Amino acid sequence: MTTNQRAGFRMSLGALADLVSGALSPGSPADAAIDSVTIDSRHSMPGSLFVALEGARADGHAYAMDAARNGAAAALVRREHGLPAGFPIPLVAVDSPLLALQRLAGDYRDRLPGTVVAITGSNGKTEVKDILATMLAPEMRAYASPGSYNSQIGVPLAILRAPSDAAVCVFEAGVSAPGEMPILARMLRPTHGVLTNIGRAHLANFTDRTHLLLEKLTLFDGIAAPGWIAVGDLDEEFERHLSRLPTLRVTSRPAAEPPWLSYSEHDTSGGARVAGTFGSGRTIEIAIPARSPERVANLMLAAAVAHALGVSLDVVERVLGTYTPLPTRLEIWDTQAGVTVVNDGCSADPLSVQVALKTTSGVARRGSRKVFVFGGMESPGGASASEHLVVGRLAHQFGFERLVCLGDNPGLAVTASEFTRLAPAARVDTIADVELHDFLQRELKPGDAVLFKAARSARFHRRAAEALDVLSPTRLIVDLGAVQENLTRIRRLCGPGVRTMAMVKALAYGTDVRRLAGWLQDTGIDAFGVAFVDEGVALRASGVHLPILVHLPQPQDCEKAMRDSLDLAVYSREMAGAVAESARDAGREVRVHLKIDTGLHRLGIAPAEIPEIAAILSAEGRVRVVGVLTHFAAAEDPGSDLFTEMQIASFAGAADSVRSRFGAGVLRHAAATSGAIRFPHARFDMVRIGLGLYGIHPGDAVADALPLELAVTLRSRIADVRLVPTGEWVGYGRTFRAARPTLRGTVPIGFHDALPLALSNRGHALVNDTRAPIIGRVSMDSVALDLTDVPGARVGSDAVFYGRAGKSQIRPEQVAAAAGTTPYELLTRLGPRVQRVYLGE
Repeated sequence: MTTNQRAGFRMSLGALADLVSGALSPGSPADAAIDSVTIDSRHSMPGSLFVALEGARADGHAYAMDAARNGAAAALVRREHGLPAGFPIPLVAVDSPLLALQRLAGDYRDRLPGTVVAITGSNGKTEVKDILATMLAPEMRAYASPGSYNSQIGVPLAILRAPSDAAVCVFEAGVSAPGEMPILARMLRPTHGVLTNIGRAHLANFTDRTHLLLEKLTLFDGIAAPGWIAVGDLDEEFERHLSRLPTLRVTSRPAAEPPWLSYSEHDTSGGARVAGTFGSGRTIEIAIPARSPERVANLMLAAAVAHALGVSLDVVERVLGTYTPLPTRLEIWDTQAGVTVVNDGCSADPLSVQVALKTTSGVARRGSRKVFVFGGMESPGGASASEHLVVGRLAHQFGFERLVCLGDNPGLAVTASEFTRLAPAARVDTIADVELHDFLQRELKPGDAVLFKAARSARFHRRAAEALDVLSPTRLIVDLGAVQENLTRIRRLCGPGVRTMAMVKALAYGTDVRRLAGWLQDTGIDAFGVAFVDEGVALRASGVHLPILVHLPQPQDCEKAMRDSLDLAVYSREMAGAVAESARDAGREVRVHLKIDTGLHRLGIAPAEIPEIAAILSAEGRVRVVGVLTHFAAAEDPGSDLFTEMQIASFAGAADSVRSRFGAGVLRHAAATSGAIRFPHARFDMVRIGLGLYGIHPGDAVADALPLELAVTLRSRIADVRLVPTGEWVGYGRTFRAARPTLRGTVPIGFHDALPLALSNRGHALVNDTRAPIIGRVSMDSVALDLTDVPGARVGSDAVFYGRAGKSQIRPEQVAAAAGTTPYELLTRLGPRVQRVYLGE
């Protein structure tokens, strides 16, 4: 069976060795194909090249065997690698694996036909990149580098993940020492550039801010008209350095020359109202859901760049008005306990700290206490102390009453000393990061505003996420490390050439679609699937730029879907007609997947109807058929395997019919988690993974075929403990009567929070590694547990209703079976009071 290869990096092993001047181990197949590159052995899979990098804490060569076991096609190693003779996979030996990786990326960049935009600056690079990608997505095929891949290692990895058919690729580039930017510039060779600002990030390695600016500007040395560099508000001292560059100015200040975009803004409730005048002369005025001037500046800079790249102002205006940034960068939320949380664990330099402190001060309620939890900065060199001194002054300037120094960064003492000098009455605490959870539970009060801020490399982000769950008694913990492992196992099983669509309908199975989709986009997922058009619109607004397939669109939603470049499933004559009519009226292309009914009999075109539907779609030249799909009825059930095989055969024939009309490039996808794991010949060109992301098996046969890591845990906290005398009743309806003196614990979680009523008197929770029976009826807001045989149970103890707790676990599949339902319903009915907490980002 041939597969429809994704448009991206692909090279033979022999050509790769020649390019990097490497020695290919004897007997290795020079024609073996490499189609992905990784530096993490856990993410190795068939077709991947594992690059063994040497770092301060680990040597990648020590993990080369793990990469081989995980299916890597080859490994790139240094010449004196010390690996045993007869290593199980081909080796390409080079003088420097890092330089070889960069050369490989530079070569692939030369073969990218689209426009390349490179973003640099001291702060805001990632946010501007994400906003820009959101604006580009409705108009063109766009790619943005994952996360904060902006370093000497991150940039080449981001380049090698770029699809070769992207019209625009957006990368970010960061430096920490002189001489680094020219290396990134040689790899990226941008068509256009973006400079956000110049702050004091990593200033210790530079003479002054001008030195830092000049280093960053080397990224743009190869750009000449008609290329351009978009710049935000910069200090006047930097103006002369920009005079040699073709710039698009974006400013909120009066300018001597008309800038490409000038804007003014004023605060409104929950955001800002912005009036912006573009170089084209058009003015837009719109309310932006942004709660800090720095975010407004990032939005407007991205707007100018998007418009300069050809995005219509109608799209720019719509995105500005609806953009909801992906969490983890200045994430702001209010807990049920009345605590305002600002979480920014992605970077820490004086400029970003100032932004975070200012934002927290702005969103705090009048008269509230402001608490700053600070993990310090990792700025090498002698200036680190001075930078930490600045942070102490900023905390005082923005009115923080309490400073919590987290961890053992030596700069924290400098911050604390300066803060105490300026605010003698303020309180300073120094705690270990492992103590943060208990500290916050004990110290935070309703009405407080708390800022979490540190460098991502300080392991702060995970500690902050673990600690945040104390602010809400009931929470769903999603372990992203386990999600990544599950994706890797499924991809490894499916093999090279098979794409992966992440199903994120129903709020990503109840987990928080914005958070999960943004993270998945950075892991290299190929596409997203949703049920309804509004779900796809929300994904676009949150920064998702990958293809999004709407599986259950309604005819009246076609115009809305086209505005955000959503792919649509065509499942009926009526839907085909509506798509064709909308494409004709809008005068723009729409991408569709034909949904074939092979026996589920829910929605879909019968195979015999394909010629008629094809004629309807072909009559309108703007309709592009890019996929064909079906759904299996019972792929998880061995007793239905003959029926599933019949569906597979029916779909294969229907897909051939569709391809004969619309071309061999039409993607075929039929298998969800169960089908992908149990039926290798059903994987076709793409698989759709939903429940499997969370390590939940739709059936026992699926678990036997491929064990997955459980990634979700639903827990709450015991609010009250009392002794119930023998013979007394517990709960509504008097369904439980104590047969002995019973220690009853009440937990604030009920059926409104998706704890099924059917678990009354039959479910369990894990408390201190011990199963505690549910007693009495599950009520709307609470449930009672029998703690009589649970050692050490007390008020404040955690109660886990499914997921992992210490050395024990309760599987969601078991809970669903006890409640007479499915794991799908268990997750998707999670209520709004359940705080979603993500670990392992």
